[in-house]
Amino acid sequence: MKVIELLSPHVHSVCYSLHVGAGSLTDPPNRPGVASLTQRVVIEAETMARRRSAPHGRMCYGGVDVGQAYVTVWGHRSRGEELARLVPQVLADAEFTEEALLREKSRLWDTLPDTNDGWTDTTDLVNRLLLAPGLNWNVFGSRESVESITVADVATSFNEHWLGSDMVLAVAGAYSREDLEQAVGELSTLVASAGSSNTAPFRGGVEAPRRAAVVPVPDERFSLHLLFPGVSVLHSDAFLIRLLDCIVGGTPDARVPKRLAWDLGLADASYSMVFFVNDQSILTVYVEGIYERFHEILRALVRSVESLTFEPPTKAELQEAQTVLAFERDYQLDDPQTAATARGSLYFASGMDDPLAFEQLLIGEPTATRDQVFEAAQRVLSWDNLSVLYVGPEVEEVVSLVQSTWPYKPIEIWGE
Repeated sequence: MKVIELLSPHVHSVCYSLHVGAGSLTDPPNRPGVASLTQRVVIEAETMARRRSAPHGRMCYGGVDVGQAYVTVWGHRSRGEELARLVPQVLADAEFTEEALLREKSRLWDTLPDTNDGWTDTTDLVNRLLLAPGLNWNVFGSRESVESITVADVATSFNEHWLGSDMVLAVAGAYSREDLEQAVGELSTLVASAGSSNTAPFRGGVEAPRRAAVVPVPDERFSLHLLFPGVSVLHSDAFLIRLLDCIVGGTPDARVPKRLAWDLGLADASYSMVFFVNDQSILTVYVEGIYERFHEILRALVRSVESLTFEPPTKAELQEAQTVLAFERDYQLDDPQTAATARGSLYFASGMDDPLAFEQLLIGEPTATRDQVFEAAQRVLSWDNLSVLYVGPEVEEVVSLVQSTWPYKPIEIWGE
């Protein structure tokens, strides 16, 4: 297993976040939801105990995406030893029973569509658009698939994917060295006892051809997502993509929100962000508004994004982006709960073995130039590298506008 640390002795909390290769890409073909239910059952013994005894000063929660699952425990620094022991305890005490599985299914049931194709959740729609054909893009499944999942399914998923040697433990906040070593020792014992049956984490997956998808929704509002796959977490350009994000739409004064919201008053919301599908960074530019303004918004959005491929960003834009990223790093020192989960997720996705090299990758090159960001923009913000997701009304008109804006890009209509 691997460990990444962020010590902040001045804060009053400590957070441990455990990341394993048990994302939805490990689900059996055409049976999404196994990984999600497994994660929920893993922490159920702890969450049920909390409901019974209501201990103060600690929290336990988790999550799943396509590439990994995680469990996070967080609490006051005075309970540091207890929190450190809780991490391996959650795994060791996981109860794969019919009762636990039925309870978790019932908690999910009302949020699930009847079939996989009925999903309108943006995260799952983005996964569907970007992942290679044949991979399970649906993280939570549907009523149809979840109903068929058995205790044996979740127990098998746990045994095959939760105790692998590639697990990452991220810790942040005011922890002690002794507590951390105790947690690492107990987790290492669990991994060793699992033997060699654990499979390696799934890497890659963002291989689908660039395309557009239109999802009809009976509403007067729409959302539009321009998705630009960037580089892997390990790539030397990863930091340039984060700088580019700040310049495109990562701050209120960035080009897209400044143009669409402040200057023209067209969009109700507009921004950009970098997220990860497995180990691949995705720069997404998002805009939301009233459909009657869609044509104007689309035209202004295209021009704003294209402008970054015509000439380098200004000196002021680059300095602002560097300041924003430096602030984000400093903020993590004061927020262990956010820091442990985010850093653990990225470190796991990177597959790196050296935490110091990973830290350097996060910090990036402080002397990054305008030309370097410009070259990254020309590679990443190319229309050939673009996938488009539209969710809203007036499907026929939207299809026509998308085709005229990006000719030769295949368009699919989902959920009609």
